[in-house]
Amino acid sequence: PDTLTLKLEPNENFQILEKYKSSNQWGNSSATDIDGARFTFIIDEITKCPPRWNGGGIHANRYFGEWTPEKYNYINGLFGFTQDDWEWETGKISAGRMSFYAMELQKELQRRADEGDPVYDADGGYMQLPAPYDVDYSNVQPKK
Repeated sequence: PDTLTLKLEPNENFQILEKYKSSNQWGNSSATDIDGARFTFIIDEITKCPPRWNGGGIHANRYFGEWTPEKYNYINGLFGFTQDDWEWETGKISAGRMSFYAMELQKELQRRADEGDPVYDADGGYMQLPAPYDVDYSNVQPKK
């Protein structure tokens, strides 16, 4: 994870509490005093499998295979999907279009494989889809 630390500077509108007593109410700090001018945010890109991947009416796993963050992000980038598109209320991803998405994804993965630029998945192997959308990687030359 990355961190972002902001340091507040006093101005004509407010003053800064440079230091205040730790109540340990909101964190896990063992410090007795806390810097009141600095605030640190932890930023992490933990991508989670959306509920609709393995069920939820669309069963994306039947078309795209096992969920991995790499595959999920690649599909989102290719089709312009957002995380919200996978949600129940806002999802523009519908069961009726899943075979279309799978065919288009297969075409793109096959094109990349045929050009010698295959897409890799989380395990370091080529990104693959289940039959009948599987990608033929037999002509790909391993990188040396």
